[in-house]
Amino acid sequence: MGRTTGTIGNNRVNTYTDQFGRTTGSFGNQRANCQRDSFGRTTCR
Repeated sequence: MGRTTGTIGNNRVNTYTDQFGRTTGSFGNQRANCQRDSFGRTTCR
């Protein structure tokens, strides 16, 4: 599966794409829920 990293604020985000194409990850002690929209952009919250 694909693995990507990024940052949110001052926190490093470690994300991974599961077999269903969903991207999840974590930053700090919080879980990041990342979604790719119809424009190909990935947003995390």
